[in-house]
Amino acid sequence: MTFDVLPPKDAFTRIASSLCVPDPGQDAERTVAFVCQVIRRAALAVAPCGRSTLETVAVEALRGFWPDRATLTSMVEQATEELLAYGDLLEMQVPVEGSGRASFVMRAAPPHHVMRGADSCVILGLGNEEITPLPTSTLSRVRHVGALRFLDGDGASDLSTFLAENGFPALDQRGWLRLPRAETPEAFIRVWWDKLAAQDRSGEIDGLRVISVESSVRYYKGRWVQPARLSGRFVARRPQAYGADLWCIVELDGGRPVRLLDVTSAGDLRRPSDIAWRIQMAQDALAGRRQVFRVARNDDTTFVEFLSPLPSWARRRLLVSGSEAQRPRCLMAFATRPDELPNVLDFLKNCLWLEETTH
Repeated sequence: MTFDVLPPKDAFTRIASSLCVPDPGQDAERTVAFVCQVIRRAALAVAPCGRSTLETVAVEALRGFWPDRATLTSMVEQATEELLAYGDLLEMQVPVEGSGRASFVMRAAPPHHVMRGADSCVILGLGNEEITPLPTSTLSRVRHVGALRFLDGDGASDLSTFLAENGFPALDQRGWLRLPRAETPEAFIRVWWDKLAAQDRSGEIDGLRVISVESSVRYYKGRWVQPARLSGRFVARRPQAYGADLWCIVELDGGRPVRLLDVTSAGDLRRPSDIAWRIQMAQDALAGRRQVFRVARNDDTTFVEFLSPLPSWARRRLLVSGSEAQRPRCLMAFATRPDELPNVLDFLKNCLWLEETTH
């Protein structure tokens, strides 16, 4: 048996080809698509597993191509978050034997598709042995845009029927979006504050971080602070022995935790981060300092730009009306069809309690 020794660039190109994505070169969006395919491949090999295990496998597979391991790790973590947000991967609670607690396990979602109009869809989930187990002629038409896989019809057959016959059943938009009911920020946050008030008194919590209500809503990273001498109720994160920090809400008195509640939903219908971000949106709205978004226009395209994270169901809703976009001076952005903009603005203002800004 003989082996060829390839330069890193040639090896990278071959790996991209084997994953059915183009060589990303210096293109940021294609790089995300490439990393997402590596994570999907890793999920086929090791899931179900903890999130840190999956991310470590992906990082180890790619570390020979990235000189900076910290940059690569951050990229893999962000790509994993994207795959969770759109539904390629699922994060589910499982009980930890003898502890009375639950941990989170990553699983690949089963193959399915969501239509985006009459003849275009999003491909989601993984096969048992292949990432996208479709005929070769169909695979060549799959477009990888960031963390998403799009497929347009060929005009010769009904796209949804064809996919269902090939192992990718349809998931209706309502089931995919899983939008919460519309309600006021007061009504939404009251439920969570009541749950927090019902908890037993808490002791000290090492490593606790909270989102400051007084901080600027325009710089999300800068909102995270140590409890210090803060008093009141806050969205927070606390470390655990294994895995990512847990999302929670906490009542503080002079910086000392009084009560704490980990935020989860029955049946894992809502991701903890999604719940926490919406609680923060409600709290900011009630404090008279709503989180903001911008609308920008460029030729025939309208962009909606965000300065804070969005729940995964909100991102899916925006995807129905357009596509993710790379834009400067924002945390994330979506290109939206002009005719859909009024519906998008109504959704952002009434479901997320955001307000539009011009700067």
